[in-house]
Amino acid sequence: MPLEVFWICILMIVAGGGGLITARVLRRRLLNPKDEPPGGFSLDDLRKLRNEGKMSDAEYQIAAAQVTRILSKNMPPPATNPNKPGQKRARLGQ
Repeated sequence: MPLEVFWICILMIVAGGGGLITARVLRRRLLNPKDEPPGGFSLDDLRKLRNEGKMSDAEYQIAAAQVTRILSKNMPPPATNPNKPGQKRARLGQ
């Protein structure tokens, strides 16, 4: 009887350790995804390809427009300008 309890405890410790390791790996992957531009290209990459002669100017313009369009969808809306006419300014002390 005590030997069975010992092995059950060892099994639970190993299973718990495996669960902790799995949880840490998954958490790290979910919280720190690799920030790559869509399609794997950034505007700098496209400029390098064009400058190296691996991409024509027309191809560069099409690809740059696509990357810019995709990135602009993911950008937050611009902040409003408080100095613009018709917008109220926040006052301190009220």
